[in-house]
Amino acid sequence: MTENLFRELEEKMMTVLAKLENVQKENHRLQHENGMLKNERESNVKRIHEFISLLDSIHVSEATLLNVNVATVKPVLVQG
Repeated sequence: MTENLFRELEEKMMTVLAKLENVQKENHRLQHENGMLKNERESNVKRIHEFISLLDSIHVSEATLLNVNVATVKPVLVQG
């Protein structure tokens, strides 16, 4: 009787230890994935800031072009 109880206890302990090991492996995998996702996020944020900066520079260039005095340009008529 006692031997059976010890065997059952040992089996349950082995099951618990195996589950604990699996949880630890999963935790390690998720921490690694989390680190990769954080790096990807930082990279994307940097790219977005660069894109916004590019759009701002285009806007400034466009505004500069609009301020050019158009009256100095004389149209040329082509007669055919």
